[in-house]
Amino acid sequence: MSSRKMVLGLSGLSRKEAVRLTSEVQDYCYTVLIDERDAEREIRIRSLRKLVNRVSVNVNLYGEPEVAAERAAEIVREGADIILVHASRGLAMMKAVVERLKEVGRRPTPTVWAVATLPQWLSEEERDYHYDNRRPDQIVLDHALAATKAGAEGVVCLPQDVWKIRKYPDFRGMKLIAVGFVRSVGGVIDDRAGPPRQAVNDGANFIAVDRQVTGARNPVATFISIATEIGLGTYTDKQEVHPQNASLH
Repeated sequence: MSSRKMVLGLSGLSRKEAVRLTSEVQDYCYTVLIDERDAEREIRIRSLRKLVNRVSVNVNLYGEPEVAAERAAEIVREGADIILVHASRGLAMMKAVVERLKEVGRRPTPTVWAVATLPQWLSEEERDYHYDNRRPDQIVLDHALAATKAGAEGVVCLPQDVWKIRKYPDFRGMKLIAVGFVRSVGGVIDDRAGPPRQAVNDGANFIAVDRQVTGARNPVATFISIATEIGLGTYTDKQEVHPQNASLH
């Protein structure tokens, strides 16, 4: 198993703090994640690119697909390697972003990860209205399928949704990034999500952590404890995580 299976979110940290933490744990990181609204975004990207191979940027895209795609291209020109967009913005927007990034001219071509979780900004009533009273797990699957059709490289989902996505052949080869952990072997905070090791065993390619690390008393030790934990699990696309023979079509 590759040692670089962690995605480290750096929200809430100053540029100096983000660089310091990344330098301590870079050997475990597939990518680090910042927000498009971060102060000194371009300088931050360049600083982090000296430490890790990939810098990801979470982008809140809206408006016409072509306009949103150009915003994503601008951030890629600043040095970003992965653009995170929310799948709820729709297939047309995701596809426009994927195609526009191919035109930027960077090698390797920057990629798109689609966030398939339910939008946090929607109330339960708004969710029922916008999603026609569909079950949350069906909404996540629909988001993931749209991401696949758009050509996204990865899907970001909650730990408990990893196996639900991975069991379908439609997503074979898709990178799955599990996010939203509220506890690990090292300390129980809430039981809504299983430990990161379970997500890896269920088929997650990467484990994303953010405030549970950056807000810890010892961020480096907390990060490494999670990295050590997922080092115990293995997964390949050839492995049958769940035996169901299922298809979305």
